[in-house]
Amino acid sequence: SFDARRECVIRKYAYLIPAEVIGITHHSSAAEIDNHLMEFSRILKVFE
Repeated sequence: SFDARRECVIRKYAYLIPAEVIGITHHSSAAEIDNHLMEFSRILKVFE
């Protein structure tokens, strides 16, 4: 039988978080959304 822990050498994970967590609300403008996403991406790069 297949055992992912023994057979796989690479694992890729995807995570979903609510937009509100990074400051995006339904009132946010396109520019505000872009700024929040750029800042969040910059923060995530610290953990690579």
